[in-house]
Amino acid sequence: MVNETLNVERINWKDLHLITPEGVKQWGVDTEAPELLSPTLNETLICNGCGHYYRPLVYKPGLISPDQFCNQDCGIYFYNGSTKDFSRWAGVKGSWGAILEPIGQVAGSEPSQVRRAEAVLVTQIAGVCQPGKQHHLLDNGVLVPSFKLNLLIPYCEDHYASNNGAVLKFRISENGLVFSPIEPLRKYFL
Repeated sequence: MVNETLNVERINWKDLHLITPEGVKQWGVDTEAPELLSPTLNETLICNGCGHYYRPLVYKPGLISPDQFCNQDCGIYFYNGSTKDFSRWAGVKGSWGAILEPIGQVAGSEPSQVRRAEAVLVTQIAGVCQPGKQHHLLDNGVLVPSFKLNLLIPYCEDHYASNNGAVLKFRISENGLVFSPIEPLRKYFL
């Protein structure tokens, strides 16, 4: 899925965090499953231009709109760059990303890679395995809790044995993330 998207020359993306239900509820979102949130966590920010308060948004495939868009700070921040930039980001910046198309007004232009949109259409979710420095894109895997911010980090099942603290399995579908319970993997018990 994601590998097909990366065959284009330029791409728009946003880095995300997968947050446990307990962590998401701190932001007033009632959920029973983990959710992908924008990475500005632990604080409500105030726009320098209009004084509007804004906080992390929940991301899944489809249209995402913030509460406010202005000429200063409000809107959805995203990156625009080459697919090589995306691959480099995937290994350094985070474990999750949304591939998107900006909708409406867009602030920022070439050569800036950081842009801000009135709204975005999320076309795909991307997960990146995080075993040391051997990062690679995932369509499915397991989730291991991080010790900070209620984060869930994706790993492929090949790295499951060394990360036996996995709490859920996941797969990425065209509708977003699908979760299932962990079942013992037979290959580790034979």
